[in-house]
Amino acid sequence: MKAFKNLLLIIMPMLISACKITNITQPGSADKNSEIVVNITVTASDVPETNPHKGLIGILLPADWDVVGGNYSCSLGSGSLSINNEWKDSLEACYPSSGFEGSMKWICLLSDNGYTYNTPVDVNIELRLKTGNAEGCFKLGYLVSKASSGLICSGNDGWAPFSYPNNISVPYGTTCEEKFKVEKADEWDSLFNRKSGWTGADGIYSIPINSSEKPEGQDHLILFSDTFIGNVDASGKRISTTIVNNTLAYLKSSEPVEDSIAFMWNKNGTSPKAVFVPETSTSDAKDFYWLMDGIKIADTIHVFALRLKTTGTGAFDFGINGTAVISFTLSEEKYPVNVKQIDFPFFKIDGSKTTVLGQAILPNTKESGNKNYDGYIYVYGPRDGDSGKKLIASRVLPEDFMNFDKWQFWNGNEWTNDFSSCAPITDQISQEFSISEINDKYLLVCQIGSSVAVRFGQSPVGPFDFYNEVYKCPEVNISGNVFVYNAKAHPSLSDNNSLLISYNVNTLSLSENINNADIYRPRFIKLTINENGADVKEEEELPAAFKLFQNYPNPFNPSTTIEYVIPSVETGYIPSLQQVTLKVYDILGREVATLINEEQTAGKYFVQFNAAQISNLRRNLSSGVYFYTLRVGDSSSSDKSESSEFKETKKMVFVK
Repeated sequence: MKAFKNLLLIIMPMLISACKITNITQPGSADKNSEIVVNITVTASDVPETNPHKGLIGILLPADWDVVGGNYSCSLGSGSLSINNEWKDSLEACYPSSGFEGSMKWICLLSDNGYTYNTPVDVNIELRLKTGNAEGCFKLGYLVSKASSGLICSGNDGWAPFSYPNNISVPYGTTCEEKFKVEKADEWDSLFNRKSGWTGADGIYSIPINSSEKPEGQDHLILFSDTFIGNVDASGKRISTTIVNNTLAYLKSSEPVEDSIAFMWNKNGTSPKAVFVPETSTSDAKDFYWLMDGIKIADTIHVFALRLKTTGTGAFDFGINGTAVISFTLSEEKYPVNVKQIDFPFFKIDGSKTTVLGQAILPNTKESGNKNYDGYIYVYGPRDGDSGKKLIASRVLPEDFMNFDKWQFWNGNEWTNDFSSCAPITDQISQEFSISEINDKYLLVCQIGSSVAVRFGQSPVGPFDFYNEVYKCPEVNISGNVFVYNAKAHPSLSDNNSLLISYNVNTLSLSENINNADIYRPRFIKLTINENGADVKEEEELPAAFKLFQNYPNPFNPSTTIEYVIPSVETGYIPSLQQVTLKVYDILGREVATLINEEQTAGKYFVQFNAAQISNLRRNLSSGVYFYTLRVGDSSSSDKSESSEFKETKKMVFVK
């Protein structure tokens, strides 16, 4: 199964899944200059961990916000988190705050102890943040990692998972309107969930035959790399299967219609073979092609391909040997004929790092249908860096596509004819990605760890804003070996209301791919973009009566949030200043804590109850049922009767 090893070589930098952010709970809105509580659960699964590294969490927040404090708890122990400026500098170097929307800053917290462990550990983190004086919709970010050199800047979601954006609006009662809506494209998933012949593949690209990037019902040639050819039995297991390096499909529409698609591979001989085999002047007999993006110009289709070589050393004995352009036309049966291959000169290897062009194409010609066309074809690729992959760009006029002396390269300020002058446009991209014109902007779609992410650019070469995580791919939960990668958009297969995006699913275990044919095939989602998203809706009116809400989370360990509402004066006989007390009692009616005892005006309030802090200060709180009681009365009134006082009690459960 050499092709499978070849696949792993391409995505090996993404495979380590040592750490995940499995839950984030934060308020949807808050008042100005108020304290909020954020709860984060992190799963550390890189076992065994024999070095007691401390844990760190980076918090991306508005410049006038502050961190009040933080603590953590897990099966190994609990403790406090303190601000650490040295690690904050590392966060700023890897993820500059200037690259995020709004005026933002990083604050880093470090655990007081380091731990070793032999089994996966869930760590519960509690952060207490204070909002600033500005109103609006704010996007918070949370990055977690071990306090170990090199992990933060690795760009690996398993080493340093980063969750962004987490929206919160100010003032309280307003909401951030979602900018991105995602739904699964089940009809496209079903089209590639097949039981015979082509049963799964990697690296899906789509080439519109009429050269238009718009959804116009045209035919498409679809490119795949490593492909399973064979059958799938009733249990979902692949049988009588072969892996070939690349295959094709022809879709006689832009709709996921079963009768309109035909899958193709080289059927000469007794077993399936790849459609394209390297035959350039520098190719070796054992080289393979991994297909990249392609484009149709006049009657000819041009496809970029990574050329891979066998090294004969190690478990993953393959390396990238170069790139090529494969040019061909289609026969009446829609199979490639008149095939020509030529080495593509714009490729570089520097030690273990490569610079590649051809992974994504943006046709910006009149034929593309793009509104802001300039006549050029833009060709993009990744450059390996110390902190992940960086985006580089080239362009060429259609008539000069195969005249490499005419190609131009973006050096950060202007276009030049010097390939070595290519400057990174942005970072944190995946090996495969896409750039498409959407609503007068340019949308970069890529994979960030186990999520599909997007960024908006102002031109084909940016500047691009930071990514928005729009979809967490659920397939990673199939098993500990499963990973996802290579998200990209297919604008000509989309509809007028949403953008079709694919991503690939795979596993580190070849046997798992054989025994579960549902893993190794592309998945699809539809992305709808709300141009008015992230705006703040009008403030909701306060309820016309007092209200005590159920605490959340419940049950809790060690902390929970209690919310309550004091209605406004306009609602009736309610004084403008109220004496408020909020107390916690055990099941025997003994007071455990006084959380609030002060005068307050109308509004909605959040109060934090931390059982661990109470245990440290007073007595050890055991697991069980507790009660919290809110009392509100007019502090200026002489009438202290029960009738002039609001009182309500609710139950909560503390579980150690």
